[in-house]
Amino acid sequence: VSTSIGSPGEDSLLEEWLDKPIEDTYSDKALESILKKVSASSFQQRLGDANAASKEIGNTYTASVFFGLASLIDRAGGRGDLSPGKSAVVFSYGSGALATMYRLHVREPTTSAIRERFSIAKMVEVM
Repeated sequence: VSTSIGSPGEDSLLEEWLDKPIEDTYSDKALESILKKVSASSFQQRLGDANAASKEIGNTYTASVFFGLASLIDRAGGRGDLSPGKSAVVFSYGSGALATMYRLHVREPTTSAIRERFSIAKMVEVM
């Protein structure tokens, strides 16, 4: 079984926790700090586009999952990274009592009315 999660240098940062019982790691702040450092670039690569708009305006609470989706479409779609056949997973949770997860599939627009590229700037323009 491989315990590698990153580069050799990153793996050596985690070495002291590899043989600890998992229960001993749940509230370990030192481990939490190292995991944040090791995963920072992957987090940015995977979620940076979806989080960009929220960084500009702050928390939108209930609308945050949909605003994040709009941000992803605006930024990644604008670069051409959301081509037909790709998908995105959307996960939303409340105060811990309920959660929803669904997958959206990118497809070609079906009408000429929606072929023009979506952007947050265009949304702001018409408001």
